[in-house]
Amino acid sequence: MTDPTSEWLAAYAHAYENLELNTLHSGLGSLLNEQIYFEDPFNRIHGKAETLRLFEHMFATLQEPKFTVLDIAVGQNGNGYLYWHFDFLFRQKKQQFDGMSKVLFDSEGQVRSHIDYWDPAKHLYSQFPILGSLLRLVEQRLALPQKRQARA
Repeated sequence: MTDPTSEWLAAYAHAYENLELNTLHSGLGSLLNEQIYFEDPFNRIHGKAETLRLFEHMFATLQEPKFTVLDIAVGQNGNGYLYWHFDFLFRQKKQQFDGMSKVLFDSEGQVRSHIDYWDPAKHLYSQFPILGSLLRLVEQRLALPQKRQARA
């Protein structure tokens, strides 16, 4: 018997890439377990209804949100991983960043857990003038010092 995780993950990636407000419940929603756990840097959500509400909020807050799945990997014990690129407009300014999602499936092939990994400090917080300056200062202090170029 083959592991069906790769098929489930491919279907989920397809739904993720084709997210639209008018098909959210019939597309992505049909693949979610009623007790799904969803986590990203801003949210920790339990339940299908709340998870779908989060995506509805995304469509209400951002213009033209679009995920492009760049790579898919199947791990052990029903784990799947999506490496994705996210494009959107916010206040008429184009934004984009990459992230990764760890996806776990139940025995029926529905998503029981979806955890996003991406850096909000790098991609969002840094765009605010004062906060961005503070983050760059912290980053400079924590980064490996650059070697000085030898003079010839």
